[in-house]
Amino acid sequence: MFFDMIVSFNGYKFIDYSTITPKKYIDCAIDCVLYADETGFEKIILNEGISINVNNKNHVIEGKVLKLHRLRYANDVLMKDETKYISMTLCPDIHLDEMNDSLINLYEKKYRIHLSDIQRTISTKVVDPKEKENYFGNNTPMAVFILGSVASNDRSETIEIEYSLYRGDKYSFTINTKPDLL
Repeated sequence: MFFDMIVSFNGYKFIDYSTITPKKYIDCAIDCVLYADETGFEKIILNEGISINVNNKNHVIEGKVLKLHRLRYANDVLMKDETKYISMTLCPDIHLDEMNDSLINLYEKKYRIHLSDIQRTISTKVVDPKEKENYFGNNTPMAVFILGSVASNDRSETIEIEYSLYRGDKYSFTINTKPDLL
């Protein structure tokens, strides 16, 4: 999805994913994370936990939670305002970790957590230029996609909750599926 955003923003043709294996796609996504600019990166520890409703189900992380807030740019334009919440009960030292690898790799390698389920919803809203938490710098109201996501392990424990905003004027989502899943 991140590649589609960059491709669209720069005026190129969309990527034909039918020629790319899932492993190649994941490897490229991990490389994007490794070489991302983290100047707009914030870590905060929350003591009360957090919840989100995804697919009409309430998901909760109880206890301490690490809030990661990142601003993702392409050609000096803010494309994504990303907020992730990570269980510090299951990943106790994650606030001390360098974020120079993908979070999935960090969960698996350091904390021995295998994500078995990821639920996502996409919705929309309009961001007003005067909104307090608006980092997009828009002068007029702007449509954004909202990605709500919950990642769980095989014991149905919530590891990560995401709430991210994507620019609606420069971003598109691509969904690939197999005919037998329709």
